[in-house]
Amino acid sequence: MKQAVLVIGNGKSDVLQQTINILDDKDIDFMIYWDAKDNLPSLSSTESNIYFVKSRKKIFWGTDTQIIAERELMKYALELGIEYSFMHLISSKDIPLMEKSYFKEYFNEKQQDHIGFVNNLRQEDINRVKFYYPIRYINVRNNFGQKIIKLITKINKILRIDRLSHGVKVEKGTNWFSISKKSVKEIVDFPNFKMFMNSYLGDEIYIQTILSKYKNKYKNKYDDNKMAGRLIDWKHGTPYVFSKKDVPYLKDKMNTEFAFARKVEDASIPKMVFDINESKNE
Repeated sequence: MKQAVLVIGNGKSDVLQQTINILDDKDIDFMIYWDAKDNLPSLSSTESNIYFVKSRKKIFWGTDTQIIAERELMKYALELGIEYSFMHLISSKDIPLMEKSYFKEYFNEKQQDHIGFVNNLRQEDINRVKFYYPIRYINVRNNFGQKIIKLITKINKILRIDRLSHGVKVEKGTNWFSISKKSVKEIVDFPNFKMFMNSYLGDEIYIQTILSKYKNKYKNKYDDNKMAGRLIDWKHGTPYVFSKKDVPYLKDKMNTEFAFARKVEDASIPKMVFDINESKNE
């Protein structure tokens, strides 16, 4: 059974190259959507197929450009016409926490979808897609961007904006996932995709709202990241960037229920976690 790793990337690609090296296998392909603000990276593999989405655009954190990139990536994977048993969405700063033999065995046809849901949804979470945010090309990470967001939110409240379709149940969770091809098709074919456009931080609403029927399977079981099979530390960062001192901790989580760890910026870390001899991939 073949699997596809869908990658949204930007900046340097050395961590992603290590991820490819670790999961390099004839049954594991990589589809990559690279932020148009950066040049396409040069990546290689021995057995895995590596595909690039050609019609790429600039991605701005917190805006609907993230959702657009995500959907284009899934759509591209489906259009290849390959029968993948699972598709995994990661960033170029994520690393595997499963050896490829364990990864292939773990994600078989009997494995359920890994989607993260939060249990307690706040009104401000719903407002992310309920309100209208014309912020597609604004840097909302800085102080100026945050002031713009607060102003737009106030205007939406004054005007009593409500863009939600009747009967739509909004859900939220981590945007990273490991799901079946059937579920990916359900997301791509969702008829009211426009409800996620001009949203703010809507990437954490997008998948969960469309696949809300899965929530009851996971309710109160784990935190949303663990439900999605992702090791992400929000206690020590936004998220925390794993460093060399965290290698023993990452090793301890290998070949368990975590498919990938986020976030890693040092390409030597995956080599250390998997005990890869430096000379093998130089």
